Amino acid sequence: MIAYRVGNDYVMEIERLVAGKHGTGIFNGVRIDEIWTNPQHARTCRSFFETVYRCQVRIVPHIWDSFFIDKLIGELPSGLRFGYAPGAQDKRIAIFEPNINVVKTAHYPMLVCEAAYRQDPSGIGDIFVTNAIDLKRHEAFERFALGLDIVQAGKASFEARYSTPYFLARFTDIVVTHQWENGLNYLYYDAAYGRYPLVHNSDLLSGFGYQYASFDAQDGARALREAVRQHDARLEEYEQACQALLDGVSIRNTANVTAYDALLRGVCGGAGLAPAVA
Repeated sequence: MIAYRVGNDYVMEIERLVAGKHGTGIFNGVRIDEIWTNPQHARTCRSFFETVYRCQVRIVPHIWDSFFIDKLIGELPSGLRFGYAPGAQDKRIAIFEPNINVVKTAHYPMLVCEAAYRQDPSGIGDIFVTNAIDLKRHEAFERFALGLDIVQAGKASFEARYSTPYFLARFTDIVVTHQWENGLNYLYYDAAYGRYPLVHNSDLLSGFGYQYASFDAQDGARALREAVRQHDARLEEYEQACQALLDGVSIRNTANVTAYDALLRGVCGGAGLAPAVA
């Protein structure tokens, strides 16, 4: 039996404990032969899994395919086009963090936008914070938000949960993200598929998009200002970078197919054991 763990279970297990969240967690007494998890969870979860489950943990390639997003793109309203459109003087910014646990929340993307807006408000259009409709009624979040210039000036709004392709096509010129020990994200690939500029803090995407140092709003502001001012002049270069990123995580990528084939052969008693992928 293989458990394919694709969330940051260490963090979520701790949250169940300290935040009083209900549920029994991931440990239910079932004996697992191997656990597979993705590279972004290796540091926080690998030893956690190995010790509790008493089994081998294998770090497997993160994979993505356009199958599902293509279906959603095909369902977009008539006249709505998915894909980055250059030329806007004021760039609309979208924040898609789910706000369901600490690894991905809107706080730092908002701080990045705030720092950039304070430095120079030109070129920054509307800022849409999605998955945040319930946060508007949270006293602590309300106080946090009301202390920001982007909120006081009416630049930022707090929205419900939307289909990502729809929101990208309808309201987005730049995607601003932040993660904590969750450096690979399907959102990144969806944005790259549409060639939308991605402002991010993921070392696992080093060299791609507009990267900034984690927990550094001022460096995030630099990256965002760079995207606002320079992205339209870099479209061909960014097109190539996006394609290279997606090719690397493709389910058709030979290295990915070979890695999973070796893993399956290993657990099924095929020739040799699965090699360490990472």
